[in-house]
Amino acid sequence: MADLKVPRVNYVLLSGRLTDDPQMTFTPKGTPVTKFRIASSRLYKDPLTGGWKEDTLYIDIKTFGELAERCHKRLSKGSPVLLEGRLNYRSWETSDGQKKSLIEIIGFRIQFLEKKAEEIQEEIPEEEGIIEEEPDEDLPF
Repeated sequence: MADLKVPRVNYVLLSGRLTDDPQMTFTPKGTPVTKFRIASSRLYKDPLTGGWKEDTLYIDIKTFGELAERCHKRLSKGSPVLLEGRLNYRSWETSDGQKKSLIEIIGFRIQFLEKKAEEIQEEIPEEEGIIEEEPDEDLPF
């Protein structure tokens, strides 16, 4: 058993909706950082009642660099996303000596599941003028 190597996997795949608008800040070196929270729900059948129940988790997400810029630009409260990332654990001590900790997801791939109105508008070609043809007087019927 001592020779057994455990794979080092830290991978998360989630879907959900943003609970608020994303907030962008910058690291001391100028790298964009965007933070947001999603609500991710699952439905399950209650074994006691047989009825369906919903369980919702609220999960903190953090993105960096170009992805952070795109998230800040494209996402807003209620936006649906499908994201891939990894779990990250942080701990710190407050000024009054309390120990705090947080588990968050560092997103590295995010699929925007909804387009903003201005993006949809850009894809719709402007209507070309309608040209009505005059009836052909030479038709035999």
